[in-house]
This record gives sequence, C-alpha cells and structure tokens, in this order.
Amino acid sequence: MIKTSFKSAWARKRRLTGTFIAVFLGVAFLSGTLALGDTLSNNFDTLFSKVTRGTDAVVRGATKVSGDRPRAQRGPVDQALVGPVRGVNGVAAAEPYVEGRAPGATLLFVGYFRHLPNVDAALAFAAATYPRIRAAAPDAEWLVVGAHPPDSIRALATPGSGITVAGYVEELGPCFERSAVFVCPVTRGSGTRVKVLQAMARGLPVVTTTLGAEGLDVMPERDVLIGDDPPAFAAQVVRLLRDRALGERLRRQARRLVEERYDHGRLVETLEAGYRAALGGRTAR
Repeated sequence: MIKTSFKSAWARKRRLTGTFIAVFLGVAFLSGTLALGDTLSNNFDTLFSKVTRGTDAVVRGATKVSGDRPRAQRGPVDQALVGPVRGVNGVAAAEPYVEGRAPGATLLFVGYFRHLPNVDAALAFAAATYPRIRAAAPDAEWLVVGAHPPDSIRALATPGSGITVAGYVEELGPCFERSAVFVCPVTRGSGTRVKVLQAMARGLPVVTTTLGAEGLDVMPERDVLIGDDPPAFAAQVVRLLRDRALGERLRRQARRLVEERYDHGRLVETLEAGYRAALGGRTAR
C-alpha cells in the first residue's frame, strides 16, 4: 500500500486535501472511510468487495456507464458504486466559448494516440465514415489532432483527401475555432470522454457514438448527436453541416450543460457534499 496526499489543482483552490491509501487498480481510501475509484469490471467484484469493506461510499469519475444495471442485478462492485457522488470528471467553464460557427466544413478529432481505441476510431472513421461524408459534402475536411500519431494515422493525410494530421498542438483553441463539428467515433474503451466536454464547453457541436457519450449526462438530439455505425454517424455529421440552426441549438445547450453540471467549481461543491454525507460529521483522527 502507498500512502499519499490527494491535491488536485481545483482541490487546492478550495483548500480541499485528504490522505489516501492507494491499493491498486485505481482504488483509493480516504481515512479508511471514503473510497474513490474508476469504474471496474465485474471480474474484480471479489477483490473490490474485500478492499472496500468498512467504507461508507465509493466515488467514480463517470456519472453512468453502459454496464449500469438494476440494483438487484448488480454484483459487489456495482453495489458499491452507488455513493453520494457519481461523477467527478469535468472541465473549466471558463474555456473560451466560440461565438458563431466557423466557415467551411472542417471536422475535428482530438485523441491521444498511444491510447489504442483512439487509433482504431480514427482508422475506422477514415475507412468507412469520412468517405460517406465527403460524398454528401465534398467540401468537408478532417483535422486530426493528438500526440504520437502512428504511421498508419499520418498516412491518412494524402493529397486531395482533405485530411490534415496535425499531431500534438500546444493550444487547442485555434483548432476549435476553425472547426464546424467535433467528431468522437470511438467504439471501444471506457471512461468519461473529457475531450467531448471540452468541445461542448467551447461551443462546438458534437457527433459521437453511444460509447463516446458514456459517463456523461447528455441527451441525444439535445446536447449531442449519436451515430453508432458508419452510415448513421456520417448522416449526423452531414445534418450538422447542412443545418446551421441545429448546430446552434446543440452547441448552446451543450455549453449550458457544462456550466450547470461539469464546471470544476460545481464538481467541488458536489464532492464536498458527498464527503460530508459519507463522513456523517465525523472528524479525522
């Protein structure tokens, strides 16, 4: 076990500190009372039930996951994941909001390419979805941003393809400003897509998959558009490129959701309330 101090940037801002004992698999404990951890597979039910024995609550980063099931059908891990705080990932609502849609039809993909689901998503999008979009919207272009793109990703940027592989960029602001649609076509992996929240905060309408929206309290057609196969995904992107009013409505509502639900300041308040509820007024020894 490793005893460590938890001090994130926003926690320091609010003078929130705590002592944690990190076991492994991302599970941690606060003064033996409050457990924090990412969503774990049911394969770890037995382990999780042991290491969380005696705790009062478990906090996870995602609000909900695709594996959520009725309480009666949950294993020990799922049972524990119902605590006073059920979603602590967010962004700063101070992210600059881009007023008005950028001219043109640039699609933006952002992903760290040492995370293999991002490589798979980009390659699959290039093979089956992007050609459909270009057939319907010949002026569409695709900007691919993210550190460590492998050769297979760099090779997508062929003459006449409309694809630019920028790799790592120091500041994402100009990428958001020049783009019309944010695409997140992931089909595997887990966890909250903070990059989707970033796009929402910046005012860029989002098209993603059901998995890409996992962990976020978003409503399809209100906050984001969903497409779970190449024809459906392409159709949603083309809708946004053709319907400026739809894009305007989506981006304003998405920004409102970020401000009300996912701003760091709001999340700190949620965490504080959860800690107080779990600790029940007890003080640290």
